[in-house]
Amino acid sequence: MSTQEDREVVLTDSGWMVRIFGVAALLGSLGFSRANMPGIGAPIFSLAGWLFVIVGLVMVLFASDLTVSVDRSMRMLRLDDRYLWLFRVTREIPFDEISDIRVKTTSSYSSGHTGYTYRLEAVLTNGKTVRFRWYSTGDGRVKKQQATRLRSALGLVHTHKPGEAGESDGVAETN
Repeated sequence: MSTQEDREVVLTDSGWMVRIFGVAALLGSLGFSRANMPGIGAPIFSLAGWLFVIVGLVMVLFASDLTVSVDRSMRMLRLDDRYLWLFRVTREIPFDEISDIRVKTTSSYSSGHTGYTYRLEAVLTNGKTVRFRWYSTGDGRVKKQQATRLRSALGLVHTHKPGEAGESDGVAETN
Protein backbone atom coordinates (compact mmCIF):
# COMPACT_ATOMS: atom_id res chain seq x y z
CA MET A 1 0.00 0.00 0.00
CA SER A 2 1.31 3.41 -0.89
CA THR A 3 1.53 6.24 1.60
CA GLN A 4 1.31 9.97 1.03
CA GLU A 5 5.10 10.25 1.46
CA ASP A 6 5.66 7.81 -1.42
CA ARG A 7 3.69 10.02 -3.80
CA GLU A 8 5.33 13.05 -5.34
CA VAL A 9 3.41 15.55 -7.46
CA VAL A 10 5.80 16.32 -10.29
CA LEU A 11 3.68 18.83 -12.17
CA THR A 12 0.26 20.41 -12.38
CA ASP A 13 -1.20 21.95 -15.49
CA SER A 14 -4.37 24.01 -15.23
CA GLY A 15 -6.89 24.23 -18.06
CA TRP A 16 -7.86 27.80 -17.19
CA MET A 17 -6.54 29.27 -20.47
CA VAL A 18 -8.65 26.87 -22.56
CA ARG A 19 -11.66 27.78 -20.41
CA ILE A 20 -11.03 31.49 -21.04
CA PHE A 21 -11.04 30.87 -24.81
CA GLY A 22 -14.26 28.88 -24.35
CA VAL A 23 -15.93 31.77 -22.53
CA ALA A 24 -14.69 34.11 -25.29
CA ALA A 25 -16.30 31.83 -27.89
CA LEU A 26 -19.56 31.86 -25.91
CA LEU A 27 -19.46 35.65 -25.74
CA GLY A 28 -18.54 35.78 -29.42
CA SER A 29 -21.67 33.81 -30.25
CA LEU A 30 -23.73 36.79 -29.09
CA GLY A 31 -22.41 38.73 -32.06
CA PHE A 32 -24.16 36.28 -34.35
CA SER A 33 -27.56 36.78 -32.80
CA ARG A 34 -30.09 37.84 -35.42
CA ALA A 35 -31.64 40.16 -32.86
CA ASN A 36 -28.54 42.31 -33.22
CA MET A 37 -28.87 42.50 -37.01
CA PRO A 38 -30.95 45.31 -38.52
CA GLY A 39 -34.25 44.27 -40.07
CA ILE A 40 -34.49 40.91 -38.30
CA GLY A 41 -36.40 40.90 -35.05
CA ALA A 42 -36.28 37.27 -33.90
CA PRO A 43 -33.53 36.50 -31.35
CA ILE A 44 -32.34 33.39 -33.17
CA PHE A 45 -28.70 32.47 -33.59
CA SER A 46 -27.31 31.93 -37.04
CA LEU A 47 -25.44 28.72 -37.85
CA ALA A 48 -22.14 30.44 -37.01
CA GLY A 49 -23.58 31.54 -33.66
CA TRP A 50 -24.51 27.96 -32.75
CA LEU A 51 -21.06 26.79 -33.83
CA PHE A 52 -19.49 29.30 -31.42
CA VAL A 53 -21.82 28.12 -28.62
CA ILE A 54 -20.90 24.45 -29.19
CA VAL A 55 -17.16 25.13 -29.38
CA GLY A 56 -17.33 27.38 -26.31
CA LEU A 57 -19.23 24.82 -24.24
CA VAL A 58 -16.84 22.01 -25.20
CA MET A 59 -13.85 24.16 -24.26
CA VAL A 60 -15.35 25.21 -20.91
CA LEU A 61 -16.67 21.80 -19.91
CA PHE A 62 -13.85 19.57 -21.17
CA ALA A 63 -10.73 21.57 -20.33
CA SER A 64 -9.10 19.67 -17.52
CA ASP A 65 -6.75 20.38 -14.66
CA LEU A 66 -3.95 17.83 -14.97
CA THR A 67 -1.90 16.57 -12.03
CA VAL A 68 1.01 14.27 -12.77
CA SER A 69 2.41 12.37 -9.81
CA VAL A 70 4.94 9.65 -9.23
CA ASP A 71 4.18 6.87 -6.74
CA ARG A 72 7.54 5.31 -5.93
CA SER A 73 6.27 2.46 -3.74
CA MET A 74 3.77 1.30 -6.40
CA ARG A 75 6.16 2.30 -9.22
CA MET A 76 3.38 4.11 -11.06
CA LEU A 77 3.12 7.36 -13.00
CA ARG A 78 -0.35 8.78 -12.39
CA LEU A 79 -2.09 11.23 -14.73
CA ASP A 80 -5.11 12.71 -12.97
CA ASP A 81 -7.45 14.86 -15.11
CA ARG A 82 -10.21 16.74 -13.30
CA TYR A 83 -12.91 18.22 -15.56
CA LEU A 84 -14.46 21.04 -13.53
CA TRP A 85 -16.86 19.45 -11.07
CA LEU A 86 -18.23 17.01 -13.66
CA PHE A 87 -15.87 14.04 -13.53
CA ARG A 88 -12.32 12.84 -13.08
CA VAL A 89 -10.18 10.51 -15.19
CA THR A 90 -7.10 8.81 -13.74
CA ARG A 91 -4.58 6.97 -15.88
CA GLU A 92 -1.75 4.96 -14.35
CA ILE A 93 1.36 3.79 -16.19
CA PRO A 94 3.84 1.39 -14.55
CA PHE A 95 7.43 2.67 -14.48
CA ASP A 96 8.62 -0.47 -16.28
CA GLU A 97 6.45 0.35 -19.30
CA ILE A 98 7.88 3.87 -19.77
CA SER A 99 10.98 4.23 -21.92
CA ASP A 100 10.97 8.05 -22.16
CA ILE A 101 9.06 11.27 -21.57
CA ARG A 102 9.18 13.54 -24.60
CA VAL A 103 7.89 16.85 -25.80
CA LYS A 104 6.03 16.40 -29.08
CA THR A 105 6.43 19.41 -31.36
CA THR A 106 3.82 20.27 -33.97
CA SER A 107 4.24 23.06 -36.49
CA SER A 108 1.68 24.92 -38.57
CA TYR A 109 2.10 27.49 -41.29
CA SER A 110 -0.30 30.39 -41.69
CA SER A 111 -0.03 33.86 -43.24
CA GLY A 112 3.70 33.51 -43.85
CA HIS A 113 4.44 32.52 -40.26
CA THR A 114 5.30 29.12 -38.81
CA GLY A 115 3.88 28.47 -35.37
CA TYR A 116 4.79 25.68 -32.97
CA THR A 117 2.79 23.92 -30.29
CA TYR A 118 4.01 21.39 -27.74
CA ARG A 119 2.61 18.45 -25.81
CA LEU A 120 4.04 16.04 -23.23
CA GLU A 121 3.95 12.34 -24.08
CA ALA A 122 5.11 9.17 -22.37
CA VAL A 123 6.83 6.80 -24.79
CA LEU A 124 6.12 3.21 -23.80
CA THR A 125 8.48 0.28 -24.21
CA ASN A 126 6.14 -1.20 -26.86
CA GLY A 127 6.57 1.94 -29.01
CA LYS A 128 3.15 3.44 -28.31
CA THR A 129 2.72 6.90 -26.82
CA VAL A 130 0.42 8.21 -24.11
CA ARG A 131 -0.48 11.87 -24.54
CA PHE A 132 -0.79 13.80 -21.30
CA ARG A 133 -3.26 16.21 -22.95
CA TRP A 134 -5.48 15.93 -26.02
CA TYR A 135 -4.35 19.38 -27.15
CA SER A 136 -1.01 21.15 -27.55
CA THR A 137 0.05 24.52 -26.13
CA GLY A 138 2.52 27.16 -27.20
CA ASP A 139 5.12 27.29 -24.41
CA GLY A 140 7.79 24.78 -25.42
CA ARG A 141 10.31 25.97 -22.84
CA VAL A 142 7.92 25.08 -20.00
CA LYS A 143 7.05 21.71 -21.55
CA LYS A 144 10.76 20.93 -21.91
CA GLN A 145 11.34 21.75 -18.22
CA GLN A 146 8.36 19.59 -17.23
CA ALA A 147 9.70 16.66 -19.27
CA THR A 148 13.10 17.01 -17.60
CA ARG A 149 11.49 16.99 -14.12
CA LEU A 150 9.43 13.91 -15.00
CA ARG A 151 12.44 12.04 -16.42
CA SER A 152 14.38 12.84 -13.28
CA ALA A 153 11.55 11.67 -11.00
CA LEU A 154 11.24 8.43 -12.99
CA GLY A 155 15.00 7.87 -13.20
CA LEU A 156 15.01 7.92 -17.01
CA VAL A 157 17.96 8.82 -19.23
CA HIS A 158 16.92 10.93 -22.22
CA THR A 159 18.37 11.35 -25.70
CA HIS A 160 16.95 13.97 -28.09
CA LYS A 161 14.91 12.44 -30.91
CA PRO A 162 13.41 14.00 -34.07
CA GLY A 163 10.01 15.66 -33.54
CA GLU A 164 10.81 16.69 -29.98
CA ALA A 165 11.23 20.19 -28.64
CA GLY A 166 14.85 21.17 -28.58
CA GLU A 167 17.07 24.09 -29.35
CA SER A 168 16.74 23.49 -33.10
CA ASP A 169 12.93 23.48 -32.85
CA GLY A 170 12.69 27.10 -31.77
CA VAL A 171 12.63 26.38 -28.04
CA ALA A 172 15.49 28.52 -26.86
CA GLU A 173 16.54 28.63 -23.23
CA THR A 174 16.67 32.42 -23.20
CA ASN A 175 14.47 34.68 -21.09
